Amino acid sequence: MSARRKTSNKWHTVRLLDPLLTEKIESTAHERGWSISEVYREAIKDFFDKERLREEFSSYREMMESSFGETSKQINQLRNDMQVMMAFFDLFAKSYYLHTPAVPADAVELAIMNAKQRYEKLLKQLPEVIQGQEGILQTAVTDRE
Repeated sequence: MSARRKTSNKWHTVRLLDPLLTEKIESTAHERGWSISEVYREAIKDFFDKERLREEFSSYREMMESSFGETSKQINQLRNDMQVMMAFFDLFAKSYYLHTPAVPADAVELAIMNAKQRYEKLLKQLPEVIQGQEGILQTAVTDRE
């Protein structure tokens, strides 16, 4: 035995005071071969679909605002980290230029060769340091041993 849902045909009366709207409803029904009731039914379905979309959009907007807020915090943290790194680099560069004496003329060739070797070694070590395997200071201490 199947359970039957009791249905009742309810009638709703709509009074339109706008003659242009009435004309539009009637012309739409005529063009599509629908009854006036079918035009109302479709308009009501569209209305509720739009309400559902508004609710979904509102939920989506809240989710995106939360996501953008978190991204903004991360960007600000990266900015702070970059400012610290730039300040550190600035102090390092100043210290290097202020405290490193000029190379004597007779040692220039040897200094250039030594600098090229250290530079190539630095380039080889850079990926390891970036990947976090070793710190730059640890690398410098290891090289001296």
